[in-house]
Amino acid sequence: MQTFSFCRALEFYRPWIAARPAVREQLNHEPLGLEVPPEHVFDPWHLDSGPFLTMAHRLHNLVCGPFGTPMARWVGYDCGLVPGAYFGFGLPAAELNHAIRAGLEVPDDYTGLVPFSIGIAIPFPDRQSWELIGLGSINQVAPGAGPAGLSRLTLAFATSLLHDEEIWFVCRWRSHLLGVFSGLGPLEVVTAWTPAHDYPSTVTFKIKPDDNARERLLSGAHHDPADVTTYMDGDDVDAMQHLQSDIEAGLSAYILDEADDHGTEVLFPLKIVGKQNQFEGTDGYTEKYGDCDADD
Repeated sequence: MQTFSFCRALEFYRPWIAARPAVREQLNHEPLGLEVPPEHVFDPWHLDSGPFLTMAHRLHNLVCGPFGTPMARWVGYDCGLVPGAYFGFGLPAAELNHAIRAGLEVPDDYTGLVPFSIGIAIPFPDRQSWELIGLGSINQVAPGAGPAGLSRLTLAFATSLLHDEEIWFVCRWRSHLLGVFSGLGPLEVVTAWTPAHDYPSTVTFKIKPDDNARERLLSGAHHDPADVTTYMDGDDVDAMQHLQSDIEAGLSAYILDEADDHGTEVLFPLKIVGKQNQFEGTDGYTEKYGDCDADD
């Protein structure tokens, strides 16, 4: 696994994990080949973990709150820390400037690690799949406060921490995280339009990552343009609903990469598999989802 392009981050930023012992036993003890120091492993059932977990919760809400998905403390504990794990990278409090300390409300007498990125993972009942219910870094609210690529590094850390098991994620089509996750490789779309969610223009996807997927993510590699069947406009509700109907009818769809930015149009490259024969020789894909030639 080549992490050479993240040497600057790994030189200063330290990995951390928060999970109860029974969950930690199921995790990779050296994700990405990194040793997590004992003092950076936090038990949510221990008093001395309280200050760090308070800051981790605050970072999550700083990152997600402005986008309509803040999380109450009890939700983070009941739904995250009891069944699953928090994780990320951080810096010792002594290395923070005053502005960052104030923004993250670091206690004056606190000398331990301060989280700069956070992911939250909860296991499926089969214990072979996980849902990431949060992923973000301080760069989303204070650009440049952390190293570039910190969210990508945290995602790679997560997939290794979870032993390459299947990862599920839910976000809106226009979320920047969709582009981050697509760096792992094709994302299988489970829902393209999700009325069960507060925000129906939400996509549910899954991927089973491995070392090759992490290599792709960390190196910034991109898809082969020849694999693209069509594009999804991240603001086209009708296209989302059409794709959802086709998925329910048996078609498979994969997000291949981050969106192509065409000014006011944000187009995600898709690969459609399974029932494309009904569209061959027609404009069916173009009418439903978008023109394959995104450069026109």
